[in-house]
Amino acid sequence: MSLQFIFGPSGSGKSYGLYREIVEEAVRYPQQNYIVLVPEQFTMQTQKDLVTAHPRRGIMNIDVLSFGRLAYRVFEEIGGEMLPVLDDVGKNLVLRKIAGDLWE
Repeated sequence: MSLQFIFGPSGSGKSYGLYREIVEEAVRYPQQNYIVLVPEQFTMQTQKDLVTAHPRRGIMNIDVLSFGRLAYRVFEEIGGEMLPVLDDVGKNLVLRKIAGDLWE
């Protein structure tokens, strides 16, 4: 599979075309698992759109993941130790500490 770029203005059917293609592949190869990677705020809507596009109204072999959920999935599968991940507040504290050390 090669990398493809899909360009077009808003509302031109880019997402619809991708969803249709993914669903067709998933129906053709039901033993294969597919991952759709989207930003966190689009996971639920993308799941809904894929279910709507599927002829049987179900997406058993298609997972819609955000970048964070993908990281957790990788850690689960490789058996890595589940270390706590810094949230935005933790990242800001680390950056402030580093910036403070640089200015001293």
